[in-house]
Amino acid sequence: MQGVTLGVVLCLALLCIGCRGERMNEMKKALKWVLESTDTTVVLRVRAGAHRVEERQWLRSINRIRVWLREPGGSLLDEIDIVPALSGMATQSGEHVSLLLEGEGVLRRPPSGVPARLIAEYRIEVPPQTFHGAEQLQRHHFTGALLLVPDVEVRDGDIVFSLRVRRLRVVEGEYFPTSERLRVELFQGVKRLWSSSDGVAFLQVIGEVEPTEAGAENVYEYRWNGQLPTGKRLLPGVYSVRLSLPTRPHEYSVTVPLRWQQ
Repeated sequence: MQGVTLGVVLCLALLCIGCRGERMNEMKKALKWVLESTDTTVVLRVRAGAHRVEERQWLRSINRIRVWLREPGGSLLDEIDIVPALSGMATQSGEHVSLLLEGEGVLRRPPSGVPARLIAEYRIEVPPQTFHGAEQLQRHHFTGALLLVPDVEVRDGDIVFSLRVRRLRVVEGEYFPTSERLRVELFQGVKRLWSSSDGVAFLQVIGEVEPTEAGAENVYEYRWNGQLPTGKRLLPGVYSVRLSLPTRPHEYSVTVPLRWQQ
């Protein structure tokens, strides 16, 4: 009889642990991570909202969030400590009915050294426990009127550069002076090795800068086979890539590193 009772207690304990683990996974999923950059700084932001009692208690118990930012290949890019702040809505009696957790940390790397994609490995300190998780982040670059989301990937041996663009505000008198849309420039240090505009005769036609309406998005893409003007293939190494929209009266651009291994 004691053996049966002990077995029941053990099963209930394991069930509670499993339920607690599922709740923790749900709460970690509520954390929203964003990697934002300007021409001068890169900031990692995290936020989460809570309405249920257990969720609000969990947010209140978070003391610190430690984040390790890694490049897609696994190398460590930066470490950040985030001390979150809480705000919320309360009833007339003072009882909170919702809570909002927000926190941020500034990267020590300059924007030009931060890739288009990163892996954020984090540790949440909820005394006496700690919880671990990981998220894939894509860089969002603010230029004022446009939000630029760069990306670089390899497809069938070619390098595909893309720039997802979201219109934040409308700029009067903005235009493309030619048929060129996305310009890609490859640098090694300060030396420019290649540009998508080299030797290309673009049509001299004026075009709209899409998207034209606030809140809308458009994707610009360019595919390159890795061949330099010298006729040789790009050698393995670390390079800088500048993605720009050659618009007038001013350009929009973002620079990301490229680790080429093929």
